[in-house]
Amino acid sequence: MKLSDILQDIIFPPNCIICGKYLGLGTRPLICSSCEEQYSAFNGNCSRCGSTFDFSGAMPLCHTCRSARHPFDGVISAYFYKDGVRRTIIEHKFSFYRNHSIIFAGSLNSALEKLFGEEKPDFIVSVPPDKKRLNARGYDPVFEIASALSKLSSIPFRYAVLEKIKSTPNQSLLSYRARLKNVRGCFKVTDKDAVKGKNILLIDDVFTTGATCRECSKILKKAGAAYVLAVTVSISERFKK
Repeated sequence: MKLSDILQDIIFPPNCIICGKYLGLGTRPLICSSCEEQYSAFNGNCSRCGSTFDFSGAMPLCHTCRSARHPFDGVISAYFYKDGVRRTIIEHKFSFYRNHSIIFAGSLNSALEKLFGEEKPDFIVSVPPDKKRLNARGYDPVFEIASALSKLSSIPFRYAVLEKIKSTPNQSLLSYRARLKNVRGCFKVTDKDAVKGKNILLIDDVFTTGATCRECSKILKKAGAAYVLAVTVSISERFKK
């Protein structure tokens, strides 16, 4: 073990970011096995509908979501959004926890490796932030996760492909129908040539109703994207099978 790693663990003790359990010097990633087992949402199937992915083409497709006319080609999430995971996501959303970004990205990268193997999508995009909330927070938590995932997976991150063009109320305060209406027409693709014919990973932190991922996926598909997989750190328990 390197001296720098020991010093890092002394300054930043290796505790599970979900339950706080001390994991011992040199432990990485910082999520204990108990929390992985309790909160894990990815089992190789679509996190949204539970369907297995079809690997007959170059990219895996969830035919249940696609046949239901959802603009994305399935959803995968690392954890269910409850208890300690919910608290950790909220911490990361409203405070600058760069270490959380790296750990979340590690969990997502493990899921992507199981799903795609050597055949990787063309690039990553993140759900763009509301500019007013970005200015208030001073950083974009989803950007941080997507950036860390890009480094781990070696999948390029095209952060400027999507832009939020209209400020909206916080989604968490709204009903399902209000969430759909709230994000309608709020995003745009800034470079259609970059998107056309591409296989894309769309990154967000939480998939609650899917309204935001749906709207972003819709405009990516309209711009010519061949494939869009929504990839989120956590997903509502209402999708638990």
